[in-house]
Amino acid sequence: MTASDLRRRLHETMGSQRKDFARYVLYRSVFAPAGRHLPMSVARALAWGFAGLLVALDARRGTGWRPFRAVLGCSAPRAVAAFWAQQAALLEEHAFQSAVLARRLTPDAYEFCIAATPEARQVLDGQGPLVVVSGHFIRDPAIYAAFAAQVGGRNSALITATPPESASTPQEQRIQRQLGLSLEALAPWSEPLDFQLIYLGNAATQAVRALRDEKRMLWVNIDAPWQAGRGRTVSVPFAGHATRHFSTGSARIARSVGCPLLLILPGVVRKTEVVVHVLGPYSSSATDPSERDADVTRQVLRAIEDHIGTNPRRYSLDLGQERRWNKSARHWDVI
Repeated sequence: MTASDLRRRLHETMGSQRKDFARYVLYRSVFAPAGRHLPMSVARALAWGFAGLLVALDARRGTGWRPFRAVLGCSAPRAVAAFWAQQAALLEEHAFQSAVLARRLTPDAYEFCIAATPEARQVLDGQGPLVVVSGHFIRDPAIYAAFAAQVGGRNSALITATPPESASTPQEQRIQRQLGLSLEALAPWSEPLDFQLIYLGNAATQAVRALRDEKRMLWVNIDAPWQAGRGRTVSVPFAGHATRHFSTGSARIARSVGCPLLLILPGVVRKTEVVVHVLGPYSSSATDPSERDADVTRQVLRAIEDHIGTNPRRYSLDLGQERRWNKSARHWDVI
């Protein structure tokens, strides 16, 4: 590694730390109180304003807006605007979750429109257990909708990473605050139904028990990057990435229990009107069980990456910069 590479990495790390610290301070000092005390329309306006600070902190290196330029194939100003919208949505997300935790917002405040396939609607209307997967989209009412009694209709469980117990770096502080609040808010949002957290570690055993014995809805974010060799995985191109590794655990759990697997994708949120897309159930004709799990996982990931392509501003993980969304053909092309 050359001295130039070291300087570049140092600058990128310092820039990332500044952005993480700024987001942590904004979450704690501005948007948590805004969610507890202000109308969401005011919190939304604040989010658009303060997002400019995060964009300014990114201006020199462009690590935030350059992926938008790559995946959208657009000009720098348009990419900056997309990055600005994403950062504003993340700040507004925190205010929404704070309002839910303070019980200022409940599912009754929203009108949910469930755009489901006939087969998915039949599963939702039933009483049996089901696995629901999605991607790391902005956690607004369209993602929270599935946990609402009038939508999911079941006690629910979520497989998640454990928020850091102690935070010594700006990134850990930001993750602790961001992930912690998003998980805390799900319990009051799910009332009067029961909500359970299942932490990674012995998640598969607990998940099977929650499905088989308690007939719950199990939620899994299936698009989390996974380390190759850590359990059964599938490697596929994904969004702007040439290749990424993903766990096939969600499909394996659904197959083990014999329950359907649905995909939920967030739609448009207009004030109190929320659209939620439900696809599936997913299946495979492969004879080998492991290949069936891999095939189902690939099908779901293709649907998620297509949804990312239509609105990358609502996606909260790294977009990548090696593939571009072809809007007219509606697929991803290698750059």
